[in-house]
Amino acid sequence: MVGQTNYRKGTKKKGIISVSLTLFIILMLVFSGPASAVRIQMESPSGNYYSGKTVTFKVHVEFQTYDLIPISTINVSNLPKGDLSFSADGTQLSGSDDYDVTLTENTAAYRQGYGYGYDYGYGYGYGYHFGYGYGYGYDSSAGVPSKLTYEIKISNLPINTYDDVATIEVITESDQHVFSATQDYKFNVIRKPSGGGGGGGVSNQYTQTQTMRNGVASFWGNIGETIPSIEIPGATGSITVEELSSNPTNVNVNKHAFFYLDINTGENANKAATITFKVSTTSLDDAGIDRNNIALYRFNNGNWEELATQWSETVDGYEEYTAQTPGFSSFLIAEKGVAPTITATPTPTPAPTEEIEAPTPTSTKKGIPGFEAFGLITGVLTAAYIIMRKRG
Repeated sequence: MVGQTNYRKGTKKKGIISVSLTLFIILMLVFSGPASAVRIQMESPSGNYYSGKTVTFKVHVEFQTYDLIPISTINVSNLPKGDLSFSADGTQLSGSDDYDVTLTENTAAYRQGYGYGYDYGYGYGYGYHFGYGYGYGYDSSAGVPSKLTYEIKISNLPINTYDDVATIEVITESDQHVFSATQDYKFNVIRKPSGGGGGGGVSNQYTQTQTMRNGVASFWGNIGETIPSIEIPGATGSITVEELSSNPTNVNVNKHAFFYLDINTGENANKAATITFKVSTTSLDDAGIDRNNIALYRFNNGNWEELATQWSETVDGYEEYTAQTPGFSSFLIAEKGVAPTITATPTPTPAPTEEIEAPTPTSTKKGIPGFEAFGLITGVLTAAYIIMRKRG
């Protein structure tokens, strides 16, 4: 009896040790498995880009484990030209023709092999096999992490401010496991800088003062490409033209605006005049606006008033227009039919100072989530208990 009791105690002890070891390995597999196997990062553009130039995003897919991960597709949503999907080798599967995807770095190896798992057996015919993983895919033979890098070049972006949050998803081949991350971006596409105009003026000068000669004042440089001349019959004295970087009023427009100008004519402020101005053909094409659909607006009595404007001709890549104004103040060159809306001037509120953390990759799993793993552990414990009861 004593021997039999000792035998039962020894058997129970071995069973407990075996089950505990198995549970420990399962926990290690669950909590260090695919959820952290892939790290996703995106480099996004910022600042200003001239129209007609390409804008580049970079996506980095890093493998944090030697286990083989078979990538099926990579999806990037909320990009400036819409959603994009491409395969692991960079072949575009869907998305705008203005996307150009290239695999620029590949330090990972694609091979066949066993994923991670664990086999364990103990006496009297009982055996168990636990684990999960992938049988083939990318891994690193040189070291961890290994990486795939993709360049996404975007062309033909209209002049605009692009401010959004992109979502990157890396999807596996076999069980559709999804690794994901998000990245915000903000950049501007602006009009191309113009070269120096005629008349011997100074290029890139945004404020100029000229003297009226026979009722005409002419301007040049970057301003010359916008306002070449102002004709006020019989006027004398000086005129100052300034190109503004933003709307000088609290009345906004809901269509594309090309230039804001302030024209100061002194004692001639309330005299009728003819204004000749130019807009580059490229700017019109980028904005998708017909050359006959441009107007000069004057700010008067709290509103933008559309002035009678006519297209004249195309000269050296610029569309030339003439407009009639009853007086001077701030001016706007924009698409015809702009409906101004009055908005209250906001009171600036100091933004709180805070540290902005880098986006943290997240992962969703259509496989073995943590809750199901704990169910598996509970089943193993129950089975072990029944086995030991039978032996006892």
